[in-house]
Amino acid sequence: MYVDLQLSKGAPAGGGTVNLSSSNPQAAPVPASVAVNATNSWVEFHFTPGQVSTPTSVTLTATIGTQSTTQTFTVNPASLKSLDGVPFTQSGGVTSGGIVMLNGQAPPGGAVVSLSSSSPAVQPPATVTVPAGVESASFAMSTSQVSQSTTVTITATWKGVSVQATTTLTPQPPPTSLTLDPTVTTGSQGSNGRVTAADPRNGDVTYSLSSSRPDVAQVPSSVIVPQFAGAGGFIISTTPPSTRTIVTISVSGGGVTLRATLTVDPFSSTPPPTTLSTLSLSPSTLNAGAGSTGVVTSNQTAPSGGLVVTLSSSNTAVATVPQSVTIPAGGSSASFAVATSANAATRTATITGTGGGVTQSAVLTSQGPRPSALSLSPSSVAGGSSSTGTVTMTQAAPAGGVVVALSSTDTTVLTVPASVNVAAGASSASFTVSTTTGSVDRTARVVATANGVSQNAALTVTAGSAPPPPATDTVTISRAEWKSGQLRVEATSSGSGATLKVYVTSTGSLLGTMSGGRLEINTASSPGNVTVKSSLGGQASRTVVLG
Repeated sequence: MYVDLQLSKGAPAGGGTVNLSSSNPQAAPVPASVAVNATNSWVEFHFTPGQVSTPTSVTLTATIGTQSTTQTFTVNPASLKSLDGVPFTQSGGVTSGGIVMLNGQAPPGGAVVSLSSSSPAVQPPATVTVPAGVESASFAMSTSQVSQSTTVTITATWKGVSVQATTTLTPQPPPTSLTLDPTVTTGSQGSNGRVTAADPRNGDVTYSLSSSRPDVAQVPSSVIVPQFAGAGGFIISTTPPSTRTIVTISVSGGGVTLRATLTVDPFSSTPPPTTLSTLSLSPSTLNAGAGSTGVVTSNQTAPSGGLVVTLSSSNTAVATVPQSVTIPAGGSSASFAVATSANAATRTATITGTGGGVTQSAVLTSQGPRPSALSLSPSSVAGGSSSTGTVTMTQAAPAGGVVVALSSTDTTVLTVPASVNVAAGASSASFTVSTTTGSVDRTARVVATANGVSQNAALTVTAGSAPPPPATDTVTISRAEWKSGQLRVEATSSGSGATLKVYVTSTGSLLGTMSGGRLEINTASSPGNVTVKSSLGGQASRTVVLG
């Protein structure tokens, strides 16, 4: 919990100390004091409310010098707040997850939150436990493949309170190709498989693999085509057969099965030629404009003169490589540089190498700027007021900038522009969050999305107050004087029974309530200008003269 302290004026040279006390230290364990830097008239401190079993009223007292002020608030028991992190859409058959959020920290023993699903297509665990003293816990959910888009509601329940989140499962896109490289192998040298998937894809896609002769060619049970990647790869291990054997490798998904054949020969009596064995990229996923390192390896040490591996990129607008790299004689590997362009969008390029008649490839994902954080300042406003949102990106925007899409989870509470542009060379941008008035406190989230990545932040909109009634009296200040450390203010109201209060005009700080049309208080310095406000709506201001 954050607490703001406002002083009537700036702290003196050397700073000041505000002493703090709590009427219930267990429910509100505030620090004993807070330091205020010299000339500052505002300071903020934070404390974590303690565990309570029922709503508990606490009075916080702040004292500086001889002046004190109090504020009363209520500490509520921890309760279920929201169910976050559940993808809006996802491909059926992919494991996903969610995050259970509490209002406050879990009590001793933890909070055991029950989970349920409106459809067997999404299977969350029966419960998830938020550990004691922690405000959230994540969980994983398995999903099933679906033949059509299926919307599923996930419900979390604790202490009789339930929150929900929805996700839409989309049909698994079918595989579009299955290639083996090499298609002819010897003994236990094995081979590599590559699967591509149909677009569009909004997540990882998992396909089943099988071999017609697992005694000769072994494959994993599945292969994943990652989100944004052009393909997914897998390794085929082989066992030397006694004679040449034809093996069928199959990949299935989305109601489609693709097949490719692998020829496996017995061990040859003559040494195999030196060929390219693998091509890898590190990293294989990187920020656009950054560099990666490619490594090629051979099936055995390179002969005299080395093994020349020719290189190419499927998309030179995304990544470029040298024309070739040589594995030196006696060596079994060589590295080369991969350069990427500073692009606004996330794109992929396939880096291919060919050596000794064998081709290998790897997919490089060049990620455009994505939101890394989203903040709202302030994070709590009165209805009808506005807040400033700031989205921070993973990297500076390239030429032309990056458009970040904005949305509100509840437009009846708050609205945002459709998007905000992060200018070229900048790594953040700000926008205005507008709110509506209401009779109760409400909370909604702002979501910022770019290049498939989203960040969100919550804004609390408090109930708006009714507009003040029109003034029914006239306030007249007849005296405002500061002399020898004492402030004297005299004023009258034209309305009968009016209560008059005196404020510092520049800060709005209350100096005191007038009695008999007079206020006399000791102050270290003149407030400069005072405003007298009437309970009937009238007010007047006057410059304080020095006596």
